[in-house]
This record gives sequence, structure tokens and C-alpha cells, in this order.
Amino acid sequence: MRFPERAGAKLRNEKRASSFVQSLAFPFLTSMLLTGFLAPAAAGTKVDEYIWKGYEKRDAKTGLLRARYNIRTPPRSGSEVDIARDYLNSITGELGIPADMKGFRAEVDRVDGESKHVRFVQESGGVPVYGARVQVNLTGTNSIKNLKSTYLENVHVPSTQPAISREEAEAIIQGLSKESIIFTQPTSLWIVRRDGDSSDHLVWLVRTLGGGQQDAERVFLDARTGDVVHRESDAVHFQDGVGTIFSPDPRTTFVE
Repeated sequence: MRFPERAGAKLRNEKRASSFVQSLAFPFLTSMLLTGFLAPAAAGTKVDEYIWKGYEKRDAKTGLLRARYNIRTPPRSGSEVDIARDYLNSITGELGIPADMKGFRAEVDRVDGESKHVRFVQESGGVPVYGARVQVNLTGTNSIKNLKSTYLENVHVPSTQPAISREEAEAIIQGLSKESIIFTQPTSLWIVRRDGDSSDHLVWLVRTLGGGQQDAERVFLDARTGDVVHRESDAVHFQDGVGTIFSPDPRTTFVE
């Protein structure tokens, strides 16, 4: 199953780290940034299923564009959604997405009052595809900085109408637990693709919390059969301090 990469979160603490800690951390972080993130990859570098070339990442199997950094288009006025869509429409062939971007729903996040993220969430039959989207990052002047694509080709389910209701799905999950659980967010309908067999499933995503924070889970329940397709921890833990939690693709942060 494919899972979305979480956007970054910059964690701040009013207490400043000691100069000793800073002296140890700075060279290490600088080395990481320069060698792993800021510097472009060598031409043709292959990492797992991707091929890096300069500031681009492409799918090693299909050749589709998966990420592009340091784009720096000229600043523009107008809607960030329209600007992002215009750019994507100019490279739909590289991304493998429909020429008219049919089947995408736009969402906008503003970060630190300047940067903006425009996410085009992939849908099939009006149901969002879990973890599948094309995201464009813009500056405050609407210059496009980066893009990332997790678009899935040929998504198909026999029907987008669930055979079991939301309430029935939650009852099934409750019945599988040995203790009372809390539903932390509204149960929602998604399409997920399993990596093992590349099959697509219509599922209810049920997010729960048990007796402790460690028991937070995401449970994916087949909306046709009621079987559990997958379950994973939904807990995020951190301690006080200064640091950055982020998905390095694309390299952006936001304050949480």
C-alpha cells in the first residue's frame, strides 16, 4: 500500500541549546544539507526505484517525473491554484497525468505567511486516492519553487459505492478491539493501492485511539467486504527541543 509522505513540521523551543551542542550539531547538519539535500544529484544517479538527474527525480521504470526542485519561474499575480495548474498543464506528458488535469481536487496551504503549497489530490469517481497527489510549492510572489508527484496510473475499482456504511465500519473496528476506543477523526472513504499486487481497493479509513497515545492507529477497512486491508500506527512522538521533522521531498517546512 502506498502511504503519503507527511509534510514537514518545524519544532521550536524557547530554550536555546548550549553552544557545545550547537558546535557539535552544526557541522553534521551542514554536511547533511550540502551532500544530501541542497546539492543536485549526479547525472543519472539511481536510488532504488528512482533516477536522479540534477534537480529532477524520475521513476526508473516509467520515466515519469516525480520531483523537480529549484524551478524558479518568474513571479506572477493571480490565483496560486491557476498558476500552479498552468505550470502543470505545460508538463502533463512528463508527469503522466491527464492533459486537462481531470480527476484532481485542489487544496492550498499557506506557510509562514509567504510560501504556499498547492496540492492537486488525485480522485477516481469522486473518491480521493490515498497518498496520490501532485504538489506545487510557490513563493510569496507566486514563483514556482518545487513540485512533487505521487500520481498513480490506471487507478480502478469496480464501484465507488461502499457495501458497508461508515457506522458499520466503525462497529467492525470496535469489535476487533479488546477495549473501548475513540474515533479521533471522521471515518472517510478512500481508494488505496496495495504495493504487493498493485490492486486498488475502496476502503474506509478509520483513525482510532485506545488506552494510550501509543495505541493511535489508522485502520483501512475494505468497504466492500469489511476485511482489514492494513493497519498502521498513527502516533507521532517528540520531546522538547529544537529540530526539524520533514519529508525531504520536497524540501519545505511549516510551523506547527
